[in-house]
Amino acid sequence: MKKKILLGVLIVLILLGIGGAYAYFATDAFKSEKEMFFEYLLTNVEDEKVLEYVKKQGSTPYTDKGEISIKSQGENSLARAEDETVQMLNNSKITFEGKVDNNKKLAEQTMTMNFAQGFNVPVKIRRDGDIIGIQSNLLDSKFIAVRNSNLKSLLERFGADAENVPDKIDFEKSQFTAEELETLKDRYFSILNNNLEEELFSKEKIDGQTILTLNMTDKKCTEIMIDILETLRNDDIILNKISLTMDKQDFQDSIDDAIGEAKDIETSDKNALCIKLYVESKSVKKIEMTMNDPENNKSVAKVEISKEQNGNDLVYTINVNADSEDEGKISIDTKIEYKNLLDLNNLNNVEENYEIRVKTTDTYEDEMDISLNYTNSKTFTTDVNIEGINSNNATIINDATDDELDELLTKIYENLGLY
Repeated sequence: MKKKILLGVLIVLILLGIGGAYAYFATDAFKSEKEMFFEYLLTNVEDEKVLEYVKKQGSTPYTDKGEISIKSQGENSLARAEDETVQMLNNSKITFEGKVDNNKKLAEQTMTMNFAQGFNVPVKIRRDGDIIGIQSNLLDSKFIAVRNSNLKSLLERFGADAENVPDKIDFEKSQFTAEELETLKDRYFSILNNNLEEELFSKEKIDGQTILTLNMTDKKCTEIMIDILETLRNDDIILNKISLTMDKQDFQDSIDDAIGEAKDIETSDKNALCIKLYVESKSVKKIEMTMNDPENNKSVAKVEISKEQNGNDLVYTINVNADSEDEGKISIDTKIEYKNLLDLNNLNNVEENYEIRVKTTDTYEDEMDISLNYTNSKTFTTDVNIEGINSNNATIINDATDDELDELLTKIYENLGLY
């Protein structure tokens, strides 16, 4: 049963991932329910202003200021935890303030970890091209920095196994290009398009809304997932990205295991997955997905995604609920808000707010309730002044002699009270 739920979730993620990458259809006039379903799914998951905002961060300097906090509410397992690290994080927060110029590959953030126990730890992080450094009085008065080059020999100096470590980590190579995204979209959309027959889709109108529905049987979900996994196993684009972080053969072996497990699952012609799009004024107001246990026709998981415009603000709400006799209950409620994002004439000040709340109840009725909040106000400007990283204000580990490294490590140990 657990494997079936995972397969259903993976299909949903692929459907949404396609929509988040690029819109497949170019027009808004379609004849069949199937075509209408994919048109609205693919063109309404992403938002043009969000993409514009992300692009602007890559080309325009900005300052930012915000905080991250975690809180455990009520009498739950986190609040009762005896682990000192967990208790230290509970009801603590991180404040940060900085400036970024991605076009010049310059950035600086001053972060302060404010712990509930009444003490704080300030840390400064700075980027200067291929050099990244960290500074804290707990470590050293200067920045401790690493240049993204000759990493293999650097690790070998510390006695580490650097056989599979590249000399330089190519962060840009790990990102997908527009052409790669287009190829992936076509490749995996064709699997869905070829396997989902017209009769699986339906349309109805209720209270001024058009509801487009896709119903998939247990057997259909498994067939599509196997097809997707078999394509994924030999996908040249994915394999090239995967090889940057893990062994390609290990990845393919894990895919083979997943395919074998999927083929071993007993399937039926009972409904297992239902996706509904609620459309109003040619815009999707809500996406609703329900996963059923075909054995007892009981809903085991439900996902709701909505997008709302409120003046110049854009708000996404994502609610996930799952209930399993073996694993217990879990709910994940996420709210993502972009303030001032829709001000077409003044995209200069945007405030991001993320709220995530996770509640679980296990089979022993033990509850956990954790909230994570993130706020970041970004102000775009014409220029930001960020000092570079050099030998005067930093110890660049790549350039340091063995004696200098020994002296630095000794000082860090002393500052941390480990000597």
